[in-house]
Amino acid sequence: MKIRAVLSDLARFTHGPLDDDGVALLRLEKGARGVLLASKIATGEDNGLRIRVYGEKKALAWREDAPETLTITSPFAPAETWRRGAAYVAAASAAAARGTHLPAAHPEGLHEAFANTYRNFCDTIRARQARRRPTALELDFPNEKSGVRGMRFVEAMVASARDGNTWKKV
Repeated sequence: MKIRAVLSDLARFTHGPLDDDGVALLRLEKGARGVLLASKIATGEDNGLRIRVYGEKKALAWREDAPETLTITSPFAPAETWRRGAAYVAAASAAAARGTHLPAAHPEGLHEAFANTYRNFCDTIRARQARRRPTALELDFPNEKSGVRGMRFVEAMVASARDGNTWKKV
């Protein structure tokens, strides 16, 4: 879902030119809400990226320091642990199958994520050269629209903090 508005609080704790700590409340499409925490100064959190999504029926959690595992929880069932490279993941998601290059228990990581982006970009070029419409999986890479949208998000974050932590449209 796309972010529609943001309310942010940014801070600079080091002597660099950019804010290095921030929090934002997000309003997304369809009435969904989100929270973004980003900090360069969080002691002991080296590459501590975590993504959590809470839905009406289930929640999921992923951590950069355990990138092979996705945890799905529900109030009415035990937690599910999905592991990258497992046959059940490929059966559930063509995108996951396309993005997996090594069998389960052989870790993939940051370099493979970039390789997937480049592969999809190149496959899209090849499809167009062959006068064929690229598939949705081949088109799965950032484009100029996502770049502009990212810059608009950053601008809205900065404007919100500058204007006293007010909601700004993205």
